[in-house]
Amino acid sequence: MKRLDKIFKREKRPEVTEPKWCCIGFQSQYESAGERGLAYLIGIDSLGEPEFLQQFRAVAKGDETQIHSESPISVVIDARILFCPSCGVNLSKWYGEHIKELHREGFDLGITKNSQTLILGNPEGW
Repeated sequence: MKRLDKIFKREKRPEVTEPKWCCIGFQSQYESAGERGLAYLIGIDSLGEPEFLQQFRAVAKGDETQIHSESPISVVIDARILFCPSCGVNLSKWYGEHIKELHREGFDLGITKNSQTLILGNPEGW
């Protein structure tokens, strides 16, 4: 009997540190960051709180210089979101413990004065 106990003994599963996505829609748009179209970005605001943005890009990240216009063009538009647009879950509660893992370098949140990619047709700045 002891032999069977050893064979069928369940081992402890390692703890999973990856977040479980609230829905396939959020996961898909999170993975689309930097591409043309809609994406979701995750970061930390100036108060250290989780911040979530819905972002629309007219062109893929890195392709902004290919646009030539005499008028200013918004290449990137951001809007802060609190709930998942696909399933309605409270994003801070769902992803709060995983914010540092989900923030990706190169996809910083918010608009900065040095961001020439946001306003084209105005190379002198704002």
